[in-house]
Amino acid sequence: MSLARHVRIVRDALPSTVRHISSEASTSSSPQLVRPRAPWRTSKHPRHEGPTPHDQKLYREALKRKFPDGWQPPKKISRDAMDGLRALHHANPDVFSTPVLAQKFKISPEAVRRILKSKWVPSKEREAELLAKERQDKQSWYEDKVRHEYEVDPQGDRPVRAPDDRLYFHENQRSGFE
Repeated sequence: MSLARHVRIVRDALPSTVRHISSEASTSSSPQLVRPRAPWRTSKHPRHEGPTPHDQKLYREALKRKFPDGWQPPKKISRDAMDGLRALHHANPDVFSTPVLAQKFKISPEAVRRILKSKWVPSKEREAELLAKERQDKQSWYEDKVRHEYEVDPQGDRPVRAPDDRLYFHENQRSGFE
């Protein structure tokens, strides 16, 4: 739209938006310009009740300032937990709000917001790959934990026990049990 046309539209709209303020409200009798409500902010347009594009732009800029390297959550939850989170929120959004879910799942509210917003669903093949990887990671974690717990000696005969382990008796304690 050209500038001249825009000015003409605004000028044509002016007479209907000018009103005089009564003498009780103000001592000056000059007309005051009353700005009409924007059409997207009226109750006739329910789809525009959310944030405006300007608000969304400000929010995106704030996220870029907060996460300059992109979003990398400190704690990640499994796909099953994400599905459970979505199901809880879908069942009762008032009870299971973002802060409540963040507290229950021990993740940040930003992570909950992103999980609820995402609509991505893996294909059957990709889901099978993800499940296999998850099983392998779990098995690896378990083996590492067992290996760390039972620090096996080089001969592989017995686990190395700490000297203060209560399962072994010292010579002076044995005499009381025999």
